[in-house]
Amino acid sequence: MAARPPEAAVAKVGPKGVVGILVSHQWDVAGEDACDTNMTAAQYFYTLNLKDGWLINGAPIFSYNHEATSGNRWTFPLAIGVTKTTFIGGRPWKFAVQYWHSSSHRTISDPIFRFVLRPRLW
Repeated sequence: MAARPPEAAVAKVGPKGVVGILVSHQWDVAGEDACDTNMTAAQYFYTLNLKDGWLINGAPIFSYNHEATSGNRWTFPLAIGVTKTTFIGGRPWKFAVQYWHSSSHRTISDPIFRFVLRPRLW
């Protein structure tokens, strides 16, 4: 059984949406010299509820690699998405698109588009 990294989450839920952060930390404990792991990662998330099943949201993951060389430790993506939940044939369906753009101290990565189409299970 693998050990789980320590994690902590804080969120504020309100009538207009949700905002929060989930933080975790991973490090190697086996003492294997070939792979040093010492990384803090977090996922910030937000949802702004609109009318008629529409919402604006994002949930990218950013990280700080303690083992990386100076100037290459941070990765921080920005994200925005639009989601629509609607009923088709009496069943709720979720349609979503998100745009992620990640940057590190020295480089800007290619943008990521994420598409979701799935039935909602309530």
